[in-house]
Amino acid sequence: MKKGIYILLILILPLQLSAQYGWTKADIYLKNGTVLNGEANLIMMSKTINLKKEKVKFRANKKGKKSKYTPDKVDHIIFTIEYKEKENGKKITKTKKAKYIPVYLNKKQTKLGFVELIVDGKLRLVGRTVLVQSGGNMMFPAHPSVPNSTAVFSPIYFLDHNEIMLLKEGEKPKVLAIFYNMT
Repeated sequence: MKKGIYILLILILPLQLSAQYGWTKADIYLKNGTVLNGEANLIMMSKTINLKKEKVKFRANKKGKKSKYTPDKVDHIIFTIEYKEKENGKKITKTKKAKYIPVYLNKKQTKLGFVELIVDGKLRLVGRTVLVQSGGNMMFPAHPSVPNSTAVFSPIYFLDHNEIMLLKEGEKPKVLAIFYNMT
């Protein structure tokens, strides 16, 4: 009986948040000048409905106390991401750095969120991975050809983001593309 209730709850309740990066090595630079070294967890927010404010979770180590920071307290975050890639038939581990910055996501400048800085300059190219759901029950496996599926995220290249934007200082980000990953 309990098993049936749990399965029913999983199928009925929509998931609002998903981990974009699991606990990943990161340095968080706060606006007050403090630098936090350890692990961070960035939450992937829903594209349509967000009941919670976006935040990054931090811990100094696996057993460390967790702290949460909203984008208004953070200057930027540097994630050190390890991933595996095949070269000449062998899997090798590679590392990349990803810089995340807080930006206003609406015209009124009331909604702050984190985006990955891809190209820096007078015009900035940024990427963001958002949970895309068109309603109904969550279906597995997640794939663009399956109706009502969610986007899948793999943090290796910026093309894994499903929302690419241009930022110009003092203006709302201009969304260039919203797409589903083809994984």
